[in-house]
Amino acid sequence: MPTQNGWYVINVTDQYNCKGLDSVLNVVIPVPNISLGDDTTFCSLGQDSYTVRMEFTQNIAGVIQWEDNFGNTDNNNANDSLFTATYAPTTVTGIFTDNATGCVHIDSVFLDEYCEPTVVDIPNIFIPGGTSDGNFTFRPVDLTDDNFVDVVNNIIWSNFEVYNRWGLKVFQSTDLIPNWDGMYENRPVASGTYYWIYSYKDSSRKEYSKNGFVQVIQQRD
Repeated sequence: MPTQNGWYVINVTDQYNCKGLDSVLNVVIPVPNISLGDDTTFCSLGQDSYTVRMEFTQNIAGVIQWEDNFGNTDNNNANDSLFTATYAPTTVTGIFTDNATGCVHIDSVFLDEYCEPTVVDIPNIFIPGGTSDGNFTFRPVDLTDDNFVDVVNNIIWSNFEVYNRWGLKVFQSTDLIPNWDGMYENRPVASGTYYWIYSYKDSSRKEYSKNGFVQVIQQRD
């Protein structure tokens, strides 16, 4: 089959040496080759998403369709050539149908689940109700407005407990980010050393168990 545009001449000679010829104009209609890129990873458990882009080798009018392993055909994106995946692992399949010829081209990409470990550090000094610079609530350090949502999204569950030196539990929280105000039974705890235990599971599916001591410096009246 000819693969180039142009006129093709066909010469025929039969067994009696009779000759004949004919010509035909061949027009090659390009196949809409597509590519979805290489297999990759993203952290859907941390509420991340990944956008797959359908790249074309030919600029041809046609219809785009999408599908993943979860049966999602809505591409979650205003641009038809993009598919935004929100769950992993999954295989995303892109289908392009050429309007002129009905030729169909299919490509797929595998998106695996991978999340970086979420490191949570607990302070060793706590100044509840303080008026100077300090850690005024007992919670993980290095939390800022920029990373707070990211840390919360990457913690699946947590349990946080605080005990005084006599072994009395003065605080417990199952919030994703523990936050103790230094109160026990509606009264400020006394200054001193307290023992804490913090367990949590993050989006990398790892479980952590930490413990340590914190020095409480009470500045409330």
